[in-house]
Amino acid sequence: NKRANREVGKLERLVPAGTPLPKLTPDTRIRHATLAMVHLFDAGPVIDLALPGGHLSIHAGAARALAFVTETPSFDVRNTPGLAPDVSIALIERLIAAGFLELDR
Repeated sequence: NKRANREVGKLERLVPAGTPLPKLTPDTRIRHATLAMVHLFDAGPVIDLALPGGHLSIHAGAARALAFVTETPSFDVRNTPGLAPDVSIALIERLIAAGFLELDR
């Protein structure tokens, strides 16, 4: 599990660093990016989220939301479970910046 986590993080980043983020609201429709890949590793108080190009450390309190986001191909930001709307938006923005999610137009 640790090896898989490291290998995913070593892959080339899907979105260039500094790419502008879209303005999100709770009504924004999101989907997995075409080349989306992620590996979750529960490290106790944090979840290590391995994405092509690196890792994100997410508080374990967002585990339910992360499970939903990684298992649901398309959803509205407001449907992210267990998080306040502003926290959901922040999480989704981080995953868009990493190239895992994109706007569903």
